[in-house]
Amino acid sequence: MRYLLLFFFLLATQWLGAQSPYRFQRNYGGPGYEYGYGIVQTHDNGYVVAGTTSSYGSTDGWLIKTDSIGMLLWSKVIDLSQIDVMRSIVLLPDSGFAIAGYTNSTSGGDYEGWILRADKNGDTLWTRKTGTADWDFFYSVTATWDGGFLCAGGTYGAGNGDEDIYLVRYNANGDTLWTKTIGGTRMDEARSVVETSDSLFAMVANTYSMGDTLGDGWLLRLDANGDTLWTHLNGYPNSPDFLYDVCDFPLLGRVFICGEYTNSDPEAYMASLTYSGNLLFTSIPLLLQVPGTERFNAIALSPYINFFGTIGYTSTLGWGNGDVRYFSDVSNSIVATTFGQGQTIQNWGADEAFDITGTRDGGFAACGYMTPLGPLLPDLYLIKIDSTGYTTQVLGIFDALTPASAMNVFAYPNPANGQSVIQINSLSVLENRLQLRVFDAAGRDVSESVTFQWEQTGTGTRSAKVMLGLEQLDAGVYYYSVMDGTIISGSGRLVVTK
Repeated sequence: MRYLLLFFFLLATQWLGAQSPYRFQRNYGGPGYEYGYGIVQTHDNGYVVAGTTSSYGSTDGWLIKTDSIGMLLWSKVIDLSQIDVMRSIVLLPDSGFAIAGYTNSTSGGDYEGWILRADKNGDTLWTRKTGTADWDFFYSVTATWDGGFLCAGGTYGAGNGDEDIYLVRYNANGDTLWTKTIGGTRMDEARSVVETSDSLFAMVANTYSMGDTLGDGWLLRLDANGDTLWTHLNGYPNSPDFLYDVCDFPLLGRVFICGEYTNSDPEAYMASLTYSGNLLFTSIPLLLQVPGTERFNAIALSPYINFFGTIGYTSTLGWGNGDVRYFSDVSNSIVATTFGQGQTIQNWGADEAFDITGTRDGGFAACGYMTPLGPLLPDLYLIKIDSTGYTTQVLGIFDALTPASAMNVFAYPNPANGQSVIQINSLSVLENRLQLRVFDAAGRDVSESVTFQWEQTGTGTRSAKVMLGLEQLDAGVYYYSVMDGTIISGSGRLVVTK
């Protein structure tokens, strides 16, 4: 019955995938560091990203929600007093979320595994900290068939020595059902866990105990009690090799895994195995092998059958200094590309993606970090990839956490019928290089359908007005960006009525 329901779900998502696919890149942040570690598409086709921010003091947990084209709807900072990191998120049937990570906001200052249950608005329902007398971390959470959760990570306070895999099973109320450690005398740490369609678990870890001492990727199949059914080591002899993510392919009874292997240089890696442990393929195609460091941090399935996407990091491809690496197989048509802010200006700061999820339009959404202006600190980075495997910077609108941005930009009247005015107030003297662009809800540039009349008077002025003629636009929601050269200095939403 479970597979029959899944079959109808896939038919429904095929139909949903016929809609026009959105694509965009957005960054969100303040004066500190911001990272996105986990992403889900919500039931209303928006996105929620879990990560961290240091813009409010110490490192805090951070949840943001956007609409379907990346406009920020709400932001929640979860501060337990010290260092609080959100690493993984799952969407629940009631539109709420379970988020896992780690925190040292404890009585003794040691790190503990941290799980939080939030409602659809990001408000906390309950939070739990679980650990030993030493440091403990959660890196992944999966929802279980009984309404509970399984968290996976590492512990230094239990097991066979050094760090061991740490598993904690919770019920729906956050009560601990059981804990489990797995590992040898060296370091072993879980990175991702998923409940598979048969109500068992697949988990990827990195081990220095079971393979060579430089490290190997380790896939483990677990039963409902966390006991090991079988394991599979992945790696080259005498080289550092790692696995970072696992995803379920329920219709065919298999899992996909990804990470990095080292031959002469670290290379991006993926593989697929059946639920019973048979290796179906292991692939480091020539397309993935380039000089420098390459890795896949996450892998996900699109709602389409046989369509997977991987995301990670490249030090060689793209514009340099590190960019996001994307690779997918769209109905046996390979797509391999890079994303990052360096595509606009060479040698800007590094960019990397940590998680990816399939979306209902047949594409993917990914999150990580990007460095917007070289010397500035990283921002949380959200990338929407369409069903062809590509994205665009058309909606590269920056959402600041604080009002201390260089420009304050707003539209009036808004909603507008026929005409509107964009008011620009700047902390510094405005230059003649300012430009204004307008986009529709699908991310298409419609600036040619809008008339612009700039008013900027006096020497050393810090404000300007732009009269917009909107007569050629249909009624609907539009977005505008004020460009200072190649930098987006301000943006907003404009509703056009008729």
